[in-house]
Amino acid sequence: MHPSLRLAPARRMWFYMPLMHSEHIEDHEAYIKVVSEMQEEFREQGDKQSEDCIGDSLEFEKKHKHLIERFERYPHRNAQLGRSMTKEEEEYLRSGGEHFRTGA
Repeated sequence: MHPSLRLAPARRMWFYMPLMHSEHIEDHEAYIKVVSEMQEEFREQGDKQSEDCIGDSLEFEKKHKHLIERFERYPHRNAQLGRSMTKEEEEYLRSGGEHFRTGA
């Protein structure tokens, strides 16, 4: 990794957040790859706190990726983006599906 990118773990994670929030599956795969590599880097350095924090982020990513795999988009964004809801999306959200604290 280029030395200019070796920032504090939180700053590095912030840089990759748009990939987790993308509606393109390729971005999620890229996020998992780069963040898993970062987690391994911190594991090798013995930085357990950063390693665990990144592990938590990877777990959260699984929830995001699952929605993209299932719906090819985030159903909780439909209203804000003026998109029509599918019946499956409506049922998912009505039955307590993940909103990621958006209030949707």
